[in-house]
Parts: sequence; C-alpha cells; structure tokens
Amino acid sequence: MDKYFVEEALQNYVEQGNQLNAIWIENDYDELVFPWDIRKANFNYCKNVAGNLNQSMIDDTASIDDSCLIEGNIIVGKNTIIRQNVIIEGNCIIGDHVIIEKNAVIQKNCVIGSGSKIQYSCKVVDHTVIGSNNKIGFTAEVAGVTFDGVAAVHNCEVFGVIGRKVDIAAGVQMAVMKFDDSLTKQKVNGRYYANEYTNSIFIGDYVRTGINNIFYPGIKVGCKSALGPGLIVSEDVESETLILVEQQKTIKPWGSNKYIMTVL
Repeated sequence: MDKYFVEEALQNYVEQGNQLNAIWIENDYDELVFPWDIRKANFNYCKNVAGNLNQSMIDDTASIDDSCLIEGNIIVGKNTIIRQNVIIEGNCIIGDHVIIEKNAVIQKNCVIGSGSKIQYSCKVVDHTVIGSNNKIGFTAEVAGVTFDGVAAVHNCEVFGVIGRKVDIAAGVQMAVMKFDDSLTKQKVNGRYYANEYTNSIFIGDYVRTGINNIFYPGIKVGCKSALGPGLIVSEDVESETLILVEQQKTIKPWGSNKYIMTVL
C-alpha cells in the first residue's frame, strides 16, 4: 500500500510558491500509526487535559441532582442532565445534551461526548473517552475509547478502541490480560510491537458483536464484520467477515419418571 508523508506534502506546498508559518508546541504529542496509538493518545488527553482541570464550569442549562457525589472538577455542557446518586470520582469533561442516569459511576479523568446516554448503574473506567451519541447500557463497563454512535448494552465489559456505529451485545467480555500477565505482541509487516496498550481490543467501524462473545487480549476486528452469539474470538477477524458458531446438540427423552425413587 502506498503511503503519504506530511514532509513531502509540505515540500510540494512550498515549491508551489506558498509560505508556511511554524508554531512551537511546548507539550508532548502522540504519533498515530497503529491502533493502539489511539488508546495512548486519548489516555494522555484525559490525563493532561481533564486531569488538570482546576475549577468546575457548569452551563446554566445543565441539571445535576443534589444527591450526586462529585469528587473532582467537572465541565458540563448545555442541557446535560445528571440524575440521582451518580458518582464522579475525579475530574470529568461532559458535553452537551448528555444524560447520565441513576447510580452510574464515572471514574477519574474521563471525557463524555455530546448526545451520549450513560445509563443505570454503568461504570466508566479511569481515563476513558466516550464518543458522541453513545449509549452505554445498564451495568455496562467501558474502558478505553469509543467513537461516535457506539452502543454497549447490559452486562458487557468493553476494554479497548471501539469504532463508529459498533454494537456491543449483552454479555460481551473483553479480556484485559493474558493468562501469564504478559503483554500481547502485535505483528505488523513482520515486526512485533508490545506495550501497555497492545492488550486492548480493537474493533473497526460498523461491527456487530454477538451475545456472550469473549475476546482474547489484543484481538483486532475489521470494519463491517458480524460475530455470532457465543463466539470466542481468539484470532483477528478480517473486514467484512461473518463468523457463526455451530452448536452441537444432544436430544434425549426426559420426564418426571427420572425423579421417581423405588422404595424397597
């Protein structure tokens, strides 16, 4: 695959008679090359931006119930509603038109995009970015990064980078660490990469997961794929792939006579 380089584009721009202005950046930057770089960049944003809030800024149109426990500084956008008994354990940036339902737990240094719904008894883990128009369902737990339009329903555990318009089904579990607690090695063009972010699960845009899918650490699923119920995802999945599990059944006669005991 051909690659395009910023340096070459800038050189062509200058050769066409245009002028460039330089801006000095004091802070560190993240280079986005691999999927796990997305996780790293968003983690750093949460840590350095949300983590350094020194005061709260709550829009006049926002509503926060008095029963909420807020242990840090928060930014809350227009028409956002935070209902009873929500716990925010640290700093948090919350967009416009967000609804955070009763008993949800938001941990430290999180970002929640506009239009999202964080529903009853959910958990958003430290340094997590929730994209715009997400729906995080009852008892779901999310860690990492979700892009726009992600739905994660009840009893699922999300750990990684989730693309646009992805449906995370009920009971989906994404493993965090390998059995030996080592880092997952990601192979790209014959080279191996491993760091604290490569254990994440990486799911492309418009993917549909199935009920009770289990993901091994470091799994990558390509765009526009669908996974059947009960699938254990132990290998990467190519884009535009459907995987279904065949169930083997044993059918035998059964009845109340199985429980009748003969007394001698």
